Amino acid sequence: MDRIRVAVNGYGVIGKRVADAVRLQDDMTLAGVADIVDDYRLQVAARAGLAVHAATPQAEAPMRAAGIAVAGGLAELLAQSDVVVDCTPKKVAAINKGVYEAAGLKAIFHGGESHALTGHSFVAQANYASALGRSSTRVVSCNTTSIVRTLGALRTAGLLKRARGTLIRRASDPWEAHAEGIVNTVVPEKVIPSHQGPDARTVLPDLDVVTIAVKAAHNSSHLHTWWVELTRPATRDEVLAAFQAAPRIAFVRSSDGIVALNSTVELARRHVGGGAVGGRAGRRRRPGVLHLPGLQPGNRDPGNHRRDPGSDRHRDGPREVHREDRCLAGSAARFPALTQQGLEGSQWPLT
Repeated sequence: MDRIRVAVNGYGVIGKRVADAVRLQDDMTLAGVADIVDDYRLQVAARAGLAVHAATPQAEAPMRAAGIAVAGGLAELLAQSDVVVDCTPKKVAAINKGVYEAAGLKAIFHGGESHALTGHSFVAQANYASALGRSSTRVVSCNTTSIVRTLGALRTAGLLKRARGTLIRRASDPWEAHAEGIVNTVVPEKVIPSHQGPDARTVLPDLDVVTIAVKAAHNSSHLHTWWVELTRPATRDEVLAAFQAAPRIAFVRSSDGIVALNSTVELARRHVGGGAVGGRAGRRRRPGVLHLPGLQPGNRDPGNHRRDPGSDRHRDGPREVHREDRCLAGSAARFPALTQQGLEGSQWPLT
């Protein structure tokens, strides 16, 4: 079987994860990465054997001066690819879209861009089939992916009526904490709802969801807390079963020391491999109402980027999600204790 050739334009916090994920897939090959910087990030990529391209003509000379072996420009990279994943900073992708269209290339964009850029927003386990036949799609942010996974699991089980959530966001990505962030304060978003709830509805239009977001003075991960009204009274086991039935949700125990953002991130780095949401199932104060405090490591799911929009080779969404998880050595495979232990005690689903 011919492998899909994937180009990654932008090798930052998202792009490096996408490139790593692509290299682990058994039906893909990484054609190369492109960027405009010449610092340690691209130097490491070059030393790892990645084909590094200059995203602009002006970037090539500084890259070469920094000792980076430049394989060519963006045009050369696109000519060697079947699909491009654009991981460039916000608003840059909107300009790049025309370049990809002119090259006749399918394209995947990230959640920093608006839904209007492609007219389609994507989370693998929620709306895979609707991406088939498209020339482009947009993978939503880590926070939105978290919302879709968690609330989507309850929705699929017929349990979700409405949800109201508070998102406590990290101040910055760790790699740029020296340049931006906040200290000794919490900054609320001034608009309610915050953009994450409406963004989730670009994937699941019928969600009754409202979000409030604040930015806190840390950069480890995000924290989501939810008040959820169910369609009917449900037992704790029914709620847990809804989460267990969904892919990419693994349970951990607070009694095992997973009690805060830092321990969740450490677990993800060692065993789970990144992810999104969480929810603590089972704290009901009246019938039909569920309270979900949850942990969200804050890494975009690199696997969401595996889709080749319009491809006829990957029409079975659940099978492709499972295939990708196998290639990535996903949470259940790498740390089976997360999902195989019993359901006693406080549990946190990670997705």
